[in-house]
Amino acid sequence: MKLKDYLKKNQITLQQFADKLGVSCSTVGHYVAGRRTPSIAMARRIEQATNFDVLMWDFAPEHNEVPPTSEETSIQRTPACTTYVIQPNCSER
Repeated sequence: MKLKDYLKKNQITLQQFADKLGVSCSTVGHYVAGRRTPSIAMARRIEQATNFDVLMWDFAPEHNEVPPTSEETSIQRTPACTTYVIQPNCSER
């Protein structure tokens, strides 16, 4: 569940939730609006404060209700490193 939906469902103000987390109201506002992503430690605090109704996954920028399957995700492979061979300088003979 998104943090915004959790706060609305439970009729909790940004300030009340900020006080519970020990952060500023504007920090929570940024999380709700998606302008900032909480650190892992803060996301864990949010999970605990919401009784795990809001999870770390909910802050992912591409969050979908259903996590992507392995067929939907792919790893981009980079080309192998180029090997350079140093040739002796012809003028050093």
